Amino acid sequence: MDKIIHNDFKRRKDLNNTAKYIVSLNPQIVGFSSTCADFHVFLYIAKIIKKLNSNIKIIFGGPQPSAVAYEALSAFNWIDAIAIGESEENILPMINCLLNEGNYEDVSGVIFKGQSNQTKVHQCLSDIDSMEFMNYDIFCNKDIMIDPNLIHHIETGRGCPFHCSYCLSGRLLNKKYRLF
Repeated sequence: MDKIIHNDFKRRKDLNNTAKYIVSLNPQIVGFSSTCADFHVFLYIAKIIKKLNSNIKIIFGGPQPSAVAYEALSAFNWIDAIAIGESEENILPMINCLLNEGNYEDVSGVIFKGQSNQTKVHQCLSDIDSMEFMNYDIFCNKDIMIDPNLIHHIETGRGCPFHCSYCLSGRLLNKKYRLF
């Protein structure tokens, strides 16, 4: 991972410039982790990226794309794959498959564009404490766009301790609530 881009898209009015900047980095793959609140914004940026360079692979993950994976892939032809649920263990096989045109059926928890059969949902990490801590040194690079005046979120857990019938969180993580 050469670049990490952090922007408060609510404050940034020109999403086209964001897409152009991402394309200027010459990525092979661009990934979006999305919730319900920002899904439409990332769909727009992804569409512009794909228009500017159709060779860039677009992947989505996170709660909202996981909930509507099949619908999103059929409705938005610029998305190449959607990771369902947690993806720490299957992100590298997914990327290798996209870059090397591998066998899609070998990657669990991912639905690829054009894939006809349903993919098994990747299981939640059984031991969340087994995850390596993120290397925060990558954020000390001058090439990374982080506005110190913004609020930055830190994930300290997954899921939700409540089981509201209308909420997606409980369905995606099998009603598991885990803290780091």
